[in-house]
Parts: sequence; structure tokens; C-alpha cells
Amino acid sequence: MSWEANKKNEIENNLLEQGWHIQKIKGEDLIYASKRFFLFFNRYYLYFIQQNILLPELKARKEQIDAGNIKYHGFWLAAKNISDQIVKYAKNNNIGLMELK
Repeated sequence: MSWEANKKNEIENNLLEQGWHIQKIKGEDLIYASKRFFLFFNRYYLYFIQQNILLPELKARKEQIDAGNIKYHGFWLAAKNISDQIVKYAKNNNIGLMELK
């Protein structure tokens, strides 16, 4: 099993154990997860897991999600190697980063 698949399974299993509802988006490595907070609020989060990612790829993913009008409160990138360009872009576009080791 590839690194991406192992990490994807690990994160997905952790989310499920914590009571999140998981949907995959078009068979890609994007996970659309939702969880109810308190009594009245739903929060929706997107997780994209990849070993290495370049800035053009991240921009394309963000555009794909935005073009699909997918409602979310948090967009997270989980990756092994995160460049300074990715960090700057993520900060300017409210994308959370998780460095995977």
C-alpha cells in the first residue's frame, strides 16, 4: 500500500472513531468530513492527503472545490513535504496545514 493510502486510511479511521461522517469526493484523495458541534451547528471540513504537493496542484484543488460550490468551514492539507510557497498560499487562503511524518 502506498504512503498516501496508508496516511489517508489512518486519518479517515481517526475521523470515524471521533464520530465524523466521511464522504469521498469523486474517488480522489479528498475527504469531505462533517461533525455536529453542540446542538445547533454543523461544521464541514475538507481534508486532502498527499505525500508531496506543489503550489499549482493545491491551487487547482482549491478551485475545484470552490467551483463545485461545496460548503465547508475548514480546508486542510495533510502532506509530508510542505514548501514555503504552500505555507504562504495556505495562510492567505485560510487553508490549514498538517505535516505528516
